[in-house]
Amino acid sequence: MRIMRIRRHWRWVFTLLLIALVVIVWVVIINRPTEPMGRLLIERQDSDDNLIYVFDFITQKLAKIQFNNVTDIRIIYQLSLSKDGNRIAFIGSKGNQYGIYVADVPFNDVRLVSSGTRDTQPQISPDGSTVVFMRSINYFSALFSVGVDTEVERQLTEYTNDLEADWSPDGKRIVFTTSRDGFQELYSMAADGSDQQRLTNNELQNDLRAQYSPDGKWIAYMTNYSVGDGTGEIWLMDADGQNQRQLTHDQLDDREPIWSPDSRQIVFTKAQPDRKGTDIFVYDVGSEHIRQLTDTDGYEFQPVWSPNSDWIAFESNPSGDGQQLTIDVMRADGTDRHPLLGGTDLIPVGRGFTWTS
Repeated sequence: MRIMRIRRHWRWVFTLLLIALVVIVWVVIINRPTEPMGRLLIERQDSDDNLIYVFDFITQKLAKIQFNNVTDIRIIYQLSLSKDGNRIAFIGSKGNQYGIYVADVPFNDVRLVSSGTRDTQPQISPDGSTVVFMRSINYFSALFSVGVDTEVERQLTEYTNDLEADWSPDGKRIVFTTSRDGFQELYSMAADGSDQQRLTNNELQNDLRAQYSPDGKWIAYMTNYSVGDGTGEIWLMDADGQNQRQLTHDQLDDREPIWSPDSRQIVFTKAQPDRKGTDIFVYDVGSEHIRQLTDTDGYEFQPVWSPNSDWIAFESNPSGDGQQLTIDVMRADGTDRHPLLGGTDLIPVGRGFTWTS
């Protein structure tokens, strides 16, 4: 009996040790820092052309995107990727004519879907079926939409300098900037242009660059009195326009807010009052704290989140003269910063990047 009790005792000890080992291994795996994954789409200047290049984090290679059925597009910029990553919209140029193009990823079946000569700011819907864009005529702009498969256009707003459209995550509403009331204000509308609702009403102040959070709960945006006057600040409100609150109170401009894919943080670029340059900051929605991520001479700008919200890629220009441009990457807390591309590898055009899985 004694021997059996000893055996049972050690069996339980062994079982508990095994469980503890499994828990430890599980915790280590869960908390193990991830490495950058996926691909970074880059708008790159190549001779006299602006084209799309892709940097693969696995192979560490930079390659030019080859279109399967189009060869004469010379300028490409303002990329907009659908939520599932299967379609991309962008501005393309053939000669002096600009238009909205759509391609299935990996960049086959490229086609022109808009009919105007000054169509810009494409934003593809989360399901990839529709593109909303800005059309300019005689220095005034309106918002239009076009079906990707049908190529049927619909005018959504009047020519009241409406611009900077952004889709809600469910594709049901669009937030945009308009000057119809004098200064720029934010409105939202249904996807077909109906039910237009005013969200902001700040006297003598511009509200612009609105972006829905990926979970659809909030809208982040920026305000200023005029471009480049140092009054740019970051604001946050509920998706219906309620609970508007100012997040930053700085001496110089805070630039366009960009949501992390998990809706927990907002990254933005801030001009520094004590020196010539800009740094990257994040606002944590849960703690309501702002944290500085970069603190080096020169300019860090154009931040973009990795799909898992763990990393941020951005452009760096330490000298301020465009001669030392690099694309860097760092963890979401600002650690482990290192360059991806630079020098003779890349001539960035400064229009931003798109990080896809």
